[in-house]
Amino acid sequence: TAALVNGHQLNFESLSSDCGVPARTLREYFLILEETLVGTLLHPYKRTLHRKSVSTAKFYFFDVGVANVLARRRHIEYGTELFGNALEHFIFTELRSYLNYSRDTRTLTFWRDQSGHEIDFVVGDDLAIEVKSTALVSEKHLKNMRLEGVRKHFRRRIVVSMDPAPRVIDNVEILP
Repeated sequence: TAALVNGHQLNFESLSSDCGVPARTLREYFLILEETLVGTLLHPYKRTLHRKSVSTAKFYFFDVGVANVLARRRHIEYGTELFGNALEHFIFTELRSYLNYSRDTRTLTFWRDQSGHEIDFVVGDDLAIEVKSTALVSEKHLKNMRLEGVRKHFRRRIVVSMDPAPRVIDNVEILP
């Protein structure tokens, strides 16, 4: 079950009804996974961006391969939702590793409002990162980066994608 919700917000009540395990027990299981370094809870960004943000964490295994093996995914096709989820998970592990190895004390979080607008990763209070598995980022992919609160709050905005070369659109860096 943890592998199936990997990279998604945790809703313990919903998982509880799916698994037949009390929500409180599931919370404890996920805490055990975090305490044993098998996974990490990615908490939401708490500062407001003119919209009320969500309060539930996301869960990521320590490695994208572990999540896929546990979910019995052998092959992930480019361009599918699963590919996008795996790419986002990979970027999460790279960001987390970079912050740890460089001894950067900024926190790694994500931001999502009640309307469903989301920024995949927020580093500290000044960097917003979106992950898109598309081969060519276009205007439609920048919707969340162009939200007024996001534009004003984050000094640097980055979209990591499958683009062939780095470029800038509307002060948003597109990085391959």
